[in-house]
Amino acid sequence: MSRRKWIILGACLLSLTVGAELIVRFWSSSKGCVQVVNQGNAAIDDLVVSYGGTKITVGRVPAGQSTHVWFTPIGKATLVLAFNQKGNALKGFHYEDFDPAEMARTGFKLVLVVEDKQVQRFMDEDQSRKPLNNLAETVKEWFLSDVEPPR
Repeated sequence: MSRRKWIILGACLLSLTVGAELIVRFWSSSKGCVQVVNQGNAAIDDLVVSYGGTKITVGRVPAGQSTHVWFTPIGKATLVLAFNQKGNALKGFHYEDFDPAEMARTGFKLVLVVEDKQVQRFMDEDQSRKPLNNLAETVKEWFLSDVEPPR
């Protein structure tokens, strides 16, 4: 095979590889994080977190500990926590219009703090991920990370 054909073949393979990488990065679904923090006096037992038909059984969360649950976005839906905790009359919690896609885009997670007879909720920075960039920003980051300025 001539040198020109090898160059064309290499360029085609490189283009296919870059295209496949872009497809995987931009069409793979991001997940939204929910952190459940137990600040009660007893362990949380039988914790089940549900969103849009998906139920995740977490089980036991000791007092003073936390756990993370990730959901693949399906749009806005109700997030439901169901649990048992000794000395706590509260058996669950509903959070309307939960949107994991928005949290994944902005780099935040939903934190639910379970205390005796109440649940506090707030958004916090998700240290396990960074916000999603558009294609131009991603290509710019790839380029700048590989190119060093002259010294």
